[in-house]
Amino acid sequence: MFKIGVLCKISVNQTLPCLSPSWELHPAIVLVLKQEFIPYSIYMTNGKFVINNVSSKSWIYNEELNSISSISKLERLEFTSISSIITKSINSFQQNNIKISNLVHSYVATYLVDSIEHSSKIQDSKCETIIAIGGECATYLINYHNCYNKKDGYPKKYITISNSLDIIEDAKRNFVKYSIPVNLHLVDYNQFTKFPKIEHSILIIHLAKINISIIKWLISHINKEITNIIFIYCHRDDFKSKTKLLFEIQETPFEKINEIEFPNGDSENVVVVHLQLKV
Repeated sequence: MFKIGVLCKISVNQTLPCLSPSWELHPAIVLVLKQEFIPYSIYMTNGKFVINNVSSKSWIYNEELNSISSISKLERLEFTSISSIITKSINSFQQNNIKISNLVHSYVATYLVDSIEHSSKIQDSKCETIIAIGGECATYLINYHNCYNKKDGYPKKYITISNSLDIIEDAKRNFVKYSIPVNLHLVDYNQFTKFPKIEHSILIIHLAKINISIIKWLISHINKEITNIIFIYCHRDDFKSKTKLLFEIQETPFEKINEIEFPNGDSENVVVVHLQLKV
């Protein structure tokens, strides 16, 4: 059974997709697709409401009766990630496979805890900043803050970076909701080498394909400015070809601590990699 609050998102083309029972496709979306299929559009649900990016209306789902009824159009949905309630636009990135999404959120939170502890061994003080780039960047930071940061007050600063205005606007709403200070940056990834210098930070990069400018920027901060890197990606060949620049540096200071791959059916697998600066 699906939990209320877990987001599921699907893009449809001209024809109705296969609606055979699957834990990957929420029954609320299945029902709406059967009754009100809109070609070339996106559907998203949190188990209670279904929204569509081109429809003038949304739908409320009754799980007990397995029925839907139309309501006024909604622009955003709330969902639960670990212990945080996040609001997200239908135009923001969302992992389609809800099982993988939950696992990725949990693993990233665990890796961040390990990263904070590790960083204290590098510079005799805990990490001051976590920087999150792309994808579900704000969700990772909010989860960490709500679950762990309140206990010891570290890090002192969060930075969210994206080339998507929808992701930045969602981030602003969610950080304000939890009264979490954050620096938000809407950027062109092709100009990323111009991003300001950072110090003693942990870096999360969640991009399907990593822009080479980000790798070059990362190399320019290769010493002790970045102590941990967490990559979330889904194109292995692209990742290997671009990050090899990072590992071709003579006596590279990073070592791979963890790597986990999540099979994703007919789509590209999702991979989470955790690198640490060698102690």
